[in-house]
Amino acid sequence: MKLRYLLPVGILVVAAHANAYTLMSSKWDVGGNAAETMATNHGTAGYVTWSIMGSGLGVTGFEDHGGATTGDFSALTSGDEEAMITSIFAKWTAVCNLTAVHVADGGVTGGGSQASGAHLGDIRIGVIDNFSSGVLAHAWQPGTEAYFGAGGTIGGDTHVASDWNWVDEANDSAADNDFDLYTVLLHEIGHAIGLGHSGVDGSVMEPVYEGSRRDLTADDIAGAQYIYGAVPEPATMTVLGLGAAALIRRRKASR
Repeated sequence: MKLRYLLPVGILVVAAHANAYTLMSSKWDVGGNAAETMATNHGTAGYVTWSIMGSGLGVTGFEDHGGATTGDFSALTSGDEEAMITSIFAKWTAVCNLTAVHVADGGVTGGGSQASGAHLGDIRIGVIDNFSSGVLAHAWQPGTEAYFGAGGTIGGDTHVASDWNWVDEANDSAADNDFDLYTVLLHEIGHAIGLGHSGVDGSVMEPVYEGSRRDLTADDIAGAQYIYGAVPEPATMTVLGLGAAALIRRRKASR
C-alpha cells in the first residue's frame, strides 16, 4: 500500500541533485530561532529547538486545519513519544552539523506571533485532525517570523493526522492498516530541517509509505550534509587525549 506523507503545503522545492534528494528554500541557522536562505548558505552549521504541542491548541497563519485543534500526542502509541522524537533528531544530527535541542512548548496557537511564544520550539510537533484524504502527516520548511513575516513561526512545525492507526513498531505489533509513527516522523522531520522529497527507492525521504523505515540511506545523509555540512571531527578531544597520555608517560618515566 502506498499513501502520501503530505500535501505540498508550505513546501518549496528549489533544487534537485544527482543523488536524487531535493531541498527546500530555507534552513536553520545558528543562534536559535533563526532561518536563512538555502541557496547561498548551504553547507553551514545549524541549530534548532523542538517541542511537542499539548492538546487543544489551534493552528493559524498559513493554514488553520479548518479550525481543528491538537490532540494528545502521547496517546498515539503505547510507547514514549518524547523518547521517540529525541531518537529521530539524534538520527539526523548524527550525520550532519545540526544541533537539535528539546525545549518546553510555548503552549499557544501554532503559527501565532513570536510575542505570544509560538516560536517555542522552532519545530513544534502535534497531532491534529482534518487532513486531506490519504495524508499521514505534513511538515513546514524551516522558517521564523523574521524570515517569513506574520505566521512564519509555523516554519518547521510538523502535524500528524489523528485519523490513522498509529503504532511504534519497536514496541507494538503492526497490522496491515497500522502505520509506524517513527517512520513517518523521521520523514517529516527531514522536511522540517530543510529536505524535500527523494526519488531514491527505499529512502526515508521518498514520498510514500511502504512500511517501516528507521535508518537513513546514503541519499538522505547526502542531503542533510549538503544543507548543514558533515559532522565536525572531534579534534579538541583528540588533542586532549594525547596530552593526557603524554603526561602519564612522563610521570612514569620520572619514578
